[in-house]
Parts: sequence; C-alpha cells; structure tokens
Amino acid sequence: MGFKLIAQVFANALARKQGEGVLQERLRFEALLSNLSARFVNMPPERVESEIEDGLKQVLEFFQVDRCALLRILSDKTSWQITHIAASDDVPPVSVRVELPRSIFPWAYEKLVEKHEVMSISRLDDLPAEANVDRQTCIEMGIRSYVNIPILIGEFVDFIHVSSVKRERVWPEEFFPRLRLLGEIFVNALQRKHAEETSRESERVLRQNESDLRKLAGRLIHAQEEERSRLARELHDDLAQRLTVFAIDVGRIEQRLMDSPALVREELREMQNSIVRISQDVHSLSRQLHPSILDDLGLIKAAESECTRFSRREGIEVVFKHENIPRVIPKEVSLPLYRMIQEGLTNISKHACAEHITVSLKGFDHDVLLSVQDDGIGFDWTEVKENPGLGFSSMRERARLIHGELSIHSQPEKGTVITLRVPLAREGE
Repeated sequence: MGFKLIAQVFANALARKQGEGVLQERLRFEALLSNLSARFVNMPPERVESEIEDGLKQVLEFFQVDRCALLRILSDKTSWQITHIAASDDVPPVSVRVELPRSIFPWAYEKLVEKHEVMSISRLDDLPAEANVDRQTCIEMGIRSYVNIPILIGEFVDFIHVSSVKRERVWPEEFFPRLRLLGEIFVNALQRKHAEETSRESERVLRQNESDLRKLAGRLIHAQEEERSRLARELHDDLAQRLTVFAIDVGRIEQRLMDSPALVREELREMQNSIVRISQDVHSLSRQLHPSILDDLGLIKAAESECTRFSRREGIEVVFKHENIPRVIPKEVSLPLYRMIQEGLTNISKHACAEHITVSLKGFDHDVLLSVQDDGIGFDWTEVKENPGLGFSSMRERARLIHGELSIHSQPEKGTVITLRVPLAREGE
C-alpha cells in the first residue's frame, strides 16, 4: 500500500510539473503580446518596418518555427509579395519585395484571398490532389509544414505565415488565435504607417485608422484579461486542488511511516510544508491574474487588499484612502482602475526607491479620481514621455479605453504622482 501511495505522489508531482509548463508557456505568450502591442502604440512611421522585422523574430523564436513572414496580395489580384520575413540562421533565405505570381500557389490563393480561410498543413501529403502545384512549390522552397492566416484590415488582404523546414509540425488549435492576434498587431502598425505617410489624401482616413488601432488595443487588452481569467481559474480549480491532494498523500505516507527514522519523517514533514507554501503561492498568483475579490466585494475591498499585500511583500508603507465612491461601479471601469493601481505599485517597487505610498480613490459627481503618489527618487517626465516604457504605455492605453484623463507629474528627488479621472457614464448615455 505504501508503494502505491508513493507512486501516486510521484504521479501527482509529474502532473504538477506538466501543469506548470503549460502555465509558463501561457504567461510567456501574454508577455509577448503585451510587449508587442505596447511597442507599436504611437510609434513613429520611420520605425515601423524595422520593429516589425524584430517582432517577427520574436514570434519565430516563441513558436519555434523556421520562417515567419507577412505577405500582401497586390492590387492587381494576380500576385502577392513577401513584405517582411524572419528566418532561422540555418534556413535558406527568401527574398522580400519580390512579386510571387498567383500561379505558383493557386490552391492557397483561392483559400486565402477568395474564401478568407485559415490554412493549416502538417504534412505535404495532406494536400488534396488539386493542390499539386502548391505541393511542388513547397518542395522547391523546402517547406514541410505551414500555417497561413488572413488578416483582413483596411483595403489590403494581408496574411501571416509560419512554416517548418527542418521537420513536420502538428499545429495545435490554440496556435491559430494567438498567431492571428500577433498578425493583427503588425498589420495594424503597417496600416497606420501607410495612413500617416499618405495623410494628405484624406484626414478622415487617418482618423479611421487611429480608431481601428484603439479598437485593436481594446481587443488585445480584453483578450489579455480573458487569458488571465482562464489561467486564474485553472490555477485555482486544477493546480491548487492537485497540490492539496499531493499534500494529503504526503501526510498519509508520514502517518504510515511513524516507525521510520526521524530523518525520514522530518523530510516528509518538510515536503508537506513546501507543498503548502507552493499552494499559497499559486493562490497568490491566481489573485494577481484575476482578482475574484473585485467581482465579489467591489473595487474598494480589492484595492485595499492589493495595497495590503504589496506593503507586506515589499516592506513599503502604503496608505489607502477612499471617499464618496459608489457602492457599485461597472466592471469595465473598476477592472482598469484596479489594474492601474497594480501597475502604479509595480513601477514604484521597481524604480522609485520609495518609503511611503498613498493610494486614494475619490468620487466627484459622475467621475472617479484615482491617485497613486510616492516619495521616491522621481524622474524627468519630459524625457520619459517621449519614449515611455511598457508600464506607462499600458496605463495610457487603459485610460484611453475608458475615456479617462491620465496625468503623471514627477521631478528628480521629489517623487511621482499619477492621477486618473474616469467618467462613470459617458455623455449622452
């Protein structure tokens, strides 16, 4: 019986390790998505091309493919062009800006351009008989597996392509929505660049593209929150329960081995304590990913809890104040406010060297005013705002999505004050 319990312990440990691998992979994708989406917000047109090339390299490395490219169907509808590409060092190069006639990929052309279908090929043998020309072209280009996803934004038909040259690949279902989101980031950046360079044609076109970019940013942030929510549920409902079972199993083994040497019992007890600590860390990470307290108890309790946890973790005094805040705040407002508090506290812990922090929420008529103030080393905002980091870019985009007014004031050695005024209801609603 003891051996069966030990086997179960190791099986649970293996399952936990696999679950942690999936979690780490999802968190890596979330970081990649956040980094790329923030990078292209308000980027000067002259930097877009080089930044897309670098972004494609990151996508290539993340998905471990051999080629990653953006292609565009040309206006004559008879050819397409590779506009940007990244490839592994040991893969034969492919020229960019060269027109590729429709005739070399006729089957793929119909799927992508005329039917707007996602194409996923794991083995060239899976191609139908009518795709013989496509199969021969793939062989000549060394492609063994590939995915093409159309990106339909603006007047052009673009698509993002990834392929494997060294081996055949099976493409999992979660691969496609992720690749589409990344493709939309790049294509939107190109659309905005095109609009800015040709703004003399129509100011209306420029405004529309900026609106599209804001909508995309909203979709990305929404997708990010949905991914965080899913991860939090999986951590709480799956991994945390497995850890609990693991701890119980270890406790049972300890009871069955009461006659064993003291050293063995001590090691089992320490193992059980370690599992409990890991379980607590899992619960903490789950709360950070998606604050269920925000849904259950509201913004005030969630913000107060976050400030308390931050103060205990970082050893920095945090005073939380609130005044005249409505009992019920729409989630589309409360969640961004909560994330702004999180982001503000994170920035302080990383850069400010502060000893005291004040976080306040005040209600004014139909508005809510958030303030995060520290007594840290501060910085020159006139320099930072020209090239803000990911934290400030994320704050600015969240504020824009909820029609808020974000203000940041800081001076060297005089601390920093971040304020955000948010309407609870838009005019006319």
